[in-house]
Amino acid sequence: MAPSEPVGDSAAARQRGNDFYRKGQFAQAEKAYTEAARLASEDPAPWSNMSAIKFELGDWSVALANLDKALALSSDEPDDGPKKQKLYTRMAKCHFHALSLDKAAAAAQHLGDDDASKSLRLAITDAQKLWSALPDEAAFRKQVFDPFAEMKVIESIRTLIDELEKDKDQPATNVLDMLWTTKATRDQVLRKLKQWVEPLGDGYTTKQLREPNIQRFMRTEMQMSMALGMPPPESDSTQNRRDFRAFGVVFPNNTFLERREPELLPLIEAYRKSGSGTAAKQALATHLDDNWRINMTLLDMDYESRRLRENSNSGPLDLLPVLDWDPNTMAEWLQPGSSKSPRSEGLFEDMSTFFEILAVSALSHLGRLQIGLIAGEMAEVMERIRYDSLEHRSPSVKARTPVKRPVDPSRFPRVYDRIHMSNIPDYVGGPLTAHMYAGPLLRPDRPSNLRFNNLLNPPMFDDHDQFLAEYVLMHDERRMVDHFGLTRKNTLEKNEQLEQLMQTFLPGSAPGFGIEDYFIRAPAGPKRVPRARLMSRPALEHWPHAHLLKICLPHSRPVYRDRPVHAPLNLTAFLRLLSGVVEAAAAGAITTTARPPRRLVLTVDDPTKAYPQRRISLGPWKAEFTTLLGSWRRLLGFGIVAPRLPAADAVMECAVAFPEFPHEVGRVPHFVVAFIRNDVVESLGSLHLPEMIQDDEQGDASPGAKTFRETGCHLVTAFRYVTDTRTATLWMREDVAAEMMRDNQWWVCMWRTDV
Repeated sequence: MAPSEPVGDSAAARQRGNDFYRKGQFAQAEKAYTEAARLASEDPAPWSNMSAIKFELGDWSVALANLDKALALSSDEPDDGPKKQKLYTRMAKCHFHALSLDKAAAAAQHLGDDDASKSLRLAITDAQKLWSALPDEAAFRKQVFDPFAEMKVIESIRTLIDELEKDKDQPATNVLDMLWTTKATRDQVLRKLKQWVEPLGDGYTTKQLREPNIQRFMRTEMQMSMALGMPPPESDSTQNRRDFRAFGVVFPNNTFLERREPELLPLIEAYRKSGSGTAAKQALATHLDDNWRINMTLLDMDYESRRLRENSNSGPLDLLPVLDWDPNTMAEWLQPGSSKSPRSEGLFEDMSTFFEILAVSALSHLGRLQIGLIAGEMAEVMERIRYDSLEHRSPSVKARTPVKRPVDPSRFPRVYDRIHMSNIPDYVGGPLTAHMYAGPLLRPDRPSNLRFNNLLNPPMFDDHDQFLAEYVLMHDERRMVDHFGLTRKNTLEKNEQLEQLMQTFLPGSAPGFGIEDYFIRAPAGPKRVPRARLMSRPALEHWPHAHLLKICLPHSRPVYRDRPVHAPLNLTAFLRLLSGVVEAAAAGAITTTARPPRRLVLTVDDPTKAYPQRRISLGPWKAEFTTLLGSWRRLLGFGIVAPRLPAADAVMECAVAFPEFPHEVGRVPHFVVAFIRNDVVESLGSLHLPEMIQDDEQGDASPGAKTFRETGCHLVTAFRYVTDTRTATLWMREDVAAEMMRDNQWWVCMWRTDV
């Protein structure tokens, strides 16, 4: 009987351990399991239990040691038995989380064919593919890199190309069972990737670009220092920074070089040796120019073909590809708030850590995270999500798209917990666009928010109220909540250091708005606006009328400006505002107290200022407006009482190809396609469009100008323009397009409306 007593005591100790384990008291559980293992040294169960604790704590190496002990004591157990299967599953997961993927795959081979085992093996296989696709030591972050790094980057790009092209004839592609992309987006991505694997050509050699880009980097650094009134950053603080300023490159550590480019080591040592002269530096520079390559992933090859032509009047340094940024600073930005490892040797180790964390995070989310990649204009994509009109989300796509782990894009969400827009609204209509298009996509059933910031032109606004007045033509917070159903979270905290920096950078400016972080708005919840707070009919009409006139007649702007205030909206935005105003605009005129903007940046009082009531002609925009209204009226949710609206099948897609013209001042969103009737212009003797189309106190009130507004021009605000081919594509009602082609009196031009 004596030998059975330790076994009984061991079972009791294991039972205590199990009780502690279920309560999450792992330290006490481990003590009990250790006692059980001591009392029954041939029993594998306590070692299995201890491995489970170490697995939960993330101590993979100790967990694996315990698993090895448990497996060694389980030699009599068949591999397909439940106990051994449990041990092999945990072993595969430990190796997986430790990124020992080959060992994880080996352990997983012992598992059966149940769904859980198949899923684990598939996850390990996907992880091996993902990990092998990562460039070695994040080398691709340098502007100039060694031949091995170039080879690894190209190898990674080709792997991604193969993955994207596997379903090239299908309407969508599922990459690594995580990234879902439409055919249209996939084609754009493939085009860029294939550009990067093509030879760069003689104009992009390291010898040609390395030294000039160092000069431009130093110039840019000095300009920033002078503008901010601050000393330049400490350029000699690390060896990596010293190397970058001297050669425009960052060198790997010695271990990497011994393995991949040993001939470079003596050159670096000779250069870094105290008292080395110019000969050592020149020898190292010559080796770099002869052997290292320009990082192709930093080049926009679509723009490179036009860069020299569009900047032909610039100095030599400004004609270079944009490569003059500091990878050392980039490495610091990738790890905000984190302290450097005491064993860190600089940039490569820090960036490797970042990408390792990124890879582990991606692996841990396999099977749980789906990413939908859509390349498109922000407002359009958001609106298509709202009205469920994204083609790749239709249920039929799933059936037509073969993937090994099917993803059903028709089940992707249409409302979201957070919508992060960065500063994209700066270029597409500011907070009006953000609130109008992103607001309806927020989840109403639990906390959610949208967020964006302003980086393009903060010095132009004294405070947030003026910012809203310029873009929304409304600044009162309560009215904003009533109208958009979004309440603002105040993120402005006093920061004396930032305020002092703003005063140094822009003396006399108001620091408040310039130092605001993200603007965050959340659903205000369903509520009824009190009758006393409802807008009066004149105020209700004044607001959309003011938007309409701002769209059609933006205030004049400087041709060049370092902090532009764009007015990029077109008439599609106006269709969203109100039905009564829509009907009046479709008739070609409105009677209103609003006026076009009278200054570049509106004050908080400007949007509500009432001018004498006046009938204002909208004749130049009538053709486009009725075209858009005819196409959109099914989505408006209310009837439109307007004569001669075209049916959907009576709208044509038109394309106009323009001859070569200067683009120096063309990268602003204030252009229209103008169709001008030649015989009407000839009867006037001259043509000055801004005054001719403006029907108010500041416009041309002559009879000839009135005739021109009604019958002499059609202005189109909503069109797609391709700079490479100089082609504008637009929609136009069929009867108007046929009339212009039949009369042979019309000519077409691009017109910048704000100068």
